[in-house]
Amino acid sequence: MKKFTKILVLTAALMAILAVASFASPHGIIENEPVDISAGNVTIDGFINEDEGYSEPALANYDTLGYYWAHNPLSTNASIYYTFNDDGIVVGVDVIEGLEAIDERDGTDLTGLNQFNYSTGEDDLDRDVDTGANDYGWNGDVIGLMFDPLGALIGEGFSGSSDLSANYLIGLFQGADGEADYTRVYRAHSIEDKEITDLVVSAGRVTEEGWMIEIMIPWDLLIEDVDWASMSMVQLNKEMIIANGAIIRTNFLYQDRFYDDEQGAVATWGRYMTAPATLNDGTPGHMGSGEGIASYGIKLVVNSIEFPDVPKTGTWYSEGVYYCASKGYITGTDKGEFNPNGKLTREQFVVILARVAGADLTQYTVSKFADVKATSWYGPSVIWANESEYVNGVGDGTKFGVGQDMTREQLATMFFRYAKGNGVNVEGKADLSDYTDVATIGSWAKDACAWAVDAGLLSSTKTDAKVLSPKMSVTRAQAAKIFMSYDAFAQA
Repeated sequence: MKKFTKILVLTAALMAILAVASFASPHGIIENEPVDISAGNVTIDGFINEDEGYSEPALANYDTLGYYWAHNPLSTNASIYYTFNDDGIVVGVDVIEGLEAIDERDGTDLTGLNQFNYSTGEDDLDRDVDTGANDYGWNGDVIGLMFDPLGALIGEGFSGSSDLSANYLIGLFQGADGEADYTRVYRAHSIEDKEITDLVVSAGRVTEEGWMIEIMIPWDLLIEDVDWASMSMVQLNKEMIIANGAIIRTNFLYQDRFYDDEQGAVATWGRYMTAPATLNDGTPGHMGSGEGIASYGIKLVVNSIEFPDVPKTGTWYSEGVYYCASKGYITGTDKGEFNPNGKLTREQFVVILARVAGADLTQYTVSKFADVKATSWYGPSVIWANESEYVNGVGDGTKFGVGQDMTREQLATMFFRYAKGNGVNVEGKADLSDYTDVATIGSWAKDACAWAVDAGLLSSTKTDAKVLSPKMSVTRAQAAKIFMSYDAFAQA
């Protein structure tokens, strides 16, 4: 939200908080419901796609914030999405600017005046001259994220307005000469306040209604910051944070900037945060400092995947199944089971492959196969895989073979093409002459099978003899192990 008359002096932050209590008269804040989050497979590109595993959004709007820290109405909304992977927690934020905004003190119509502003460098406007703190990292509009995993900080008594966790502050910078916009990330209230763009993965872009960002914050970085904030009283690890049912307390900051004609410079109007309806001590949420961990108003509830038909350990496929599930490659059935002995179909394979690739499937809308509708759940993946020359049709090529089981030689061939197309070394070839059924491998698949054996994707299907079984159907459990093996090979 932006003010276009005189600017409230934000350096008197404490006075601003008291002012909210005296004249804001909040209409009643509706607390965000706890947000279920699970493992996803997000491509960090500035586009928030629901099929990548994101949660339902937490909302920062008039209902959840009221007049937080200011008397002017909110004219900016945000939806905040969450997921996680092996590397860290992933957050997507969709900001909408320019909403209807009537100043409830005097009826002034501010609708449409609030628009996004790029960052151009470090924040000097609100730098605290006494402490040298750079609370917002960048000038321009800034998104800030903060976390209290497991409620560990507040559980240790760090709950005052001065008790903070690290702020991860994201600014969007305009690319020069037609180059793509880019994000930069600053860490404040931490062991060392500085730019950490190279420590995270982030991307952003301007949208028709505002702007959007995605960021992956590594677990190691988050754990280090919690350790520092707690004076080493809180010792966490990734497994603890993402255990099924674990709660991650978090918050969202938005720093709005605009060009003020009176000052002839960029000015600041307000920051708002998602505050709970009441703080732990019973204080109304809108009267808290916002940055203090007591005000972290979004609760993420981790939904770690556990399949009733696949033990976490003890079978040859357990590790592969849960590896692929954590990556978002392979999901369970409608009944919540994994069905490890179920056969993998050709269309299921390409859907998984598209997830592994992080493919943007929005542009794949025209199918050349008679048995593939572009609007089907597998259609865009099949079209992508075919146009990328990873897969072909069956028979005369007019059909893809929807519903047909994926065979081991087909899988090897598709993986071989995919690896080669993505710069992975495919020169290794195993000697297959010792395999008793080598003659049954299709001529079109021999090189691929030799590579797949060398890469560790395929091995003998029997322990007392070398048998490749190229025509054998691949089960879901086998596929999970093979996809895990491929990742290990490609990343070696």
